Amino acid sequence: MREYNLEKFLLTIKERKTLIIIILLISISFALILTFLTKPEYESKATILVEGDKLKSEFFFSTPFSFVKQKSLLYNYSEILKSHALMELVLKELQNTQAKNYFKSVEDIQKNISIRIVKETDILNIKGRSQKKEIAEILCQIYSKTFENFVAKITKEDVSKIKEFTFKSLKEMEKELQAKENELTNFKKENRITNLDEGTKELFQNIINVKKLYDEAHALYNEKKEELDNLKNFFEENRKQLNYEVVKENSSLISEMQKTYQNLEIEKTYLLLSGYQPTNEKIKKIEEKQKEIKEKLLKTNTNTFLDPIDFLKNLEETIVFKEIELSALQAKLDKLSQLLSQYEKELSSLPEKEKTYLKLMRDIEVLQKIYSLLREKNEEAKINEAGRISGITLIETHTPAKKIKPSLSFNLISAIFLGLLFSFSAVFLADYLNTTIKSISDIEKMNIGVLATIPNLSRNKTKDKNGIKKYILPFSDEKTTCAESYRLLKTSLSWLFLEENKKTILITSPSEKEGKTTIAANLSYIFAQSGLKTLLVDLDLRKPKIHSLFSLDRKPGFTDLILNNLNGNVVKTPFENLHILPAGSSIPSPADLLEKKAVDEWLNKVRKEYSLIIIDTPPALIAADVSILAKKVDGILLICSFMKTELPMLEETIKMLDNGEKRIIGCVLNFYQPLKKYRNYYYYHYKYQKKE
Repeated sequence: MREYNLEKFLLTIKERKTLIIIILLISISFALILTFLTKPEYESKATILVEGDKLKSEFFFSTPFSFVKQKSLLYNYSEILKSHALMELVLKELQNTQAKNYFKSVEDIQKNISIRIVKETDILNIKGRSQKKEIAEILCQIYSKTFENFVAKITKEDVSKIKEFTFKSLKEMEKELQAKENELTNFKKENRITNLDEGTKELFQNIINVKKLYDEAHALYNEKKEELDNLKNFFEENRKQLNYEVVKENSSLISEMQKTYQNLEIEKTYLLLSGYQPTNEKIKKIEEKQKEIKEKLLKTNTNTFLDPIDFLKNLEETIVFKEIELSALQAKLDKLSQLLSQYEKELSSLPEKEKTYLKLMRDIEVLQKIYSLLREKNEEAKINEAGRISGITLIETHTPAKKIKPSLSFNLISAIFLGLLFSFSAVFLADYLNTTIKSISDIEKMNIGVLATIPNLSRNKTKDKNGIKKYILPFSDEKTTCAESYRLLKTSLSWLFLEENKKTILITSPSEKEGKTTIAANLSYIFAQSGLKTLLVDLDLRKPKIHSLFSLDRKPGFTDLILNNLNGNVVKTPFENLHILPAGSSIPSPADLLEKKAVDEWLNKVRKEYSLIIIDTPPALIAADVSILAKKVDGILLICSFMKTELPMLEETIKMLDNGEKRIIGCVLNFYQPLKKYRNYYYYHYKYQKKE
């Protein structure tokens, strides 16, 4: 598997930058075309505040469960906003506006309306869309107004029912109260009772007060018990669904706080029976203590749960509150029941006439209280009906419509992101499948050293007036031929090869067009320049090039020398110590020629005459010539091309040429393009340039 580091990553991008730019430009062009062809779409927004049910009273005291109730109300209103019934009403209203041609069915509205609950708030958003600004605004305005009227109508109907019920009950209660008052008047006349003594009056008042408190507490107890049962059922359902188990600690502390709360409630009851007003300082102090217990309990409960889930934790806290509240009410009922029993005993000891009289008085007192309560509720219902209290407030019916589609910035950002994603994916997939040499380490993994790298500073192949290609050292500027790299290669070869009294170097490559002939020519020139008598031999007998590089005739040359035993085919160049032997005349079978004994004899002869013989040969995997010559030379120099030579081909070449004899000196990486430019390269040339 191919390994990547930062250098390889950036080098891959650099190598394929043209492809990346093309894909990116295509992606951006597509985004621009799509943007200009897409019809514009506008959006307007209405904001609704949900305040809760204004008609119903609060809990006995505020609990964390109130958020559940409000959340449920938000979801209820959200579903009403999405309902088919509401949309039909909206459609009917739209027919009276200029938007009637845009919305001809409920489905048209559904496609262009979205409802959203704003997180962490009690706000609902209605968003209306259309291809025209004014239509989007009209849709949003009509929808929000219709919703407000719809909720108000439902609320008004509820209020009307309450008003009708209380009015009917008032009439019945009025008749019953009138009947009781008549009965009391007749009883007083028949039994000639004018008034009661002070003791009986006090007993009667105590019974009335205790009975009133008992009835209120009993009604509240039943209400709270029903709430607690519902909460427990709701909690169990959710606990099972979420597979969540609440584990409580400090149960003794909770029980102690529960007992204290009960005692305070009983103490408050006694004070109320004794004639203290709810605003009295003593009662206020008791209520403050109860509040402290609630806060302490909430704090204890918060630290009580293991692995808390907010929703269930709040439910559990609420249940604990309700249980304490219910136990306090039960204690209050028990105490009031005891007092009532005590007063009933005292009442039973009175004469029969007085008992009947007190019973009638008590019945009238109770009926009067109920009558007052019903009348109060009836008046409240009238006010609510007139005020149209709905529990929602329209913050804004619509906002100025804004263009949401097409978004040029969004499309461009998406195009750039997708273009880069696709281009990088394509590039790195291609790179992963590409097995060419991409770094020096790729070669070193094959246990062969890289003696030098020849930078790809200039691939310009234009010719000068003499027809000599500009990348050959003797005829060109050193800046365009990387002369310093060849000097480094010469140094490496001098240390590894020439010191062992070896003279013949075969230069080859795995495939064509890897620059082996250029390197052979430049290396020969560098060695000759250093004072070594050097012979450059062109044994690429199929496609010889050495003679053209130095503007020589191809023949007579090597083939003529071997076949015809000609002497004097070696050409002396204008450059000191550099001699060249061209390929010679074309022959049908170069491999057969190279196997002749005359080749070995010739090599032995030139070894005595020259300090260094550099032989340029065909690519190793194309012709058998290289395998034949590899056995006759002292060392082999492999030429590889950066981002061109296939690693499997290089590996095959090494196996073929090495053959257990370790003749391969090393490798030269040609056309090398590292991540960083050779910024210091020209520094090496200053001492070789002539002063102007």
